Amino acid sequence: MPDTDFSNYEVSNALGELDDIFKEWCDCFKRLCDTSHTVPHQSKPEETNVGIFAGAAWRKNWVVFQEMSRLKKGLGRYGYCDLWIRRDHASQAYYFESKGNNTRSKEDAQYNFEHAIRDTKRLLTEEPEAIKVALAFSNIQFKKNGSINIDDEIERIVSEIMQIPNDAIAYCFPMTVRDYNDGAYIYPGVILLAKIVDE
Repeated sequence: MPDTDFSNYEVSNALGELDDIFKEWCDCFKRLCDTSHTVPHQSKPEETNVGIFAGAAWRKNWVVFQEMSRLKKGLGRYGYCDLWIRRDHASQAYYFESKGNNTRSKEDAQYNFEHAIRDTKRLLTEEPEAIKVALAFSNIQFKKNGSINIDDEIERIVSEIMQIPNDAIAYCFPMTVRDYNDGAYIYPGVILLAKIVDE
């Protein structure tokens, strides 16, 4: 991997309308890291990442509502949808349920994604054309030791997580935080997975 930012995204036709948001998410994530010299990792991995995704949607002229009150199956009462987005005057809205975790393996990312999918299935939407989407933010972490090659580890984990079935994937590992750490773990960036949930 070259000595530069490592960032990319792939969006399937199923989520093609959101292509601009995933591209912008990469740019917003890099901008946050370049400005703050930190990454959204330990304390609130879901909330901080949802905020960046919401900002990316606003920047691409979507209307965004975070923590929208919605009925959820099994709750018997209202809960909250993490993110609702729609273009001005459009009939179709997107409802997102998200999860975030610190991830050291494909298995961690898979668990996080499955958790997001389960929560998305519980969400009841009131708009007939609404599309429900599960979002999973995997804050990558590697054990800090003198022999680790961060670039090789990033390439490995991105390659492995890309194998998880998805409708969109985006990842960003800015050079400014490539070796960001807390003394025990290195947190070089985030991988985002998304999937439409039909139930």
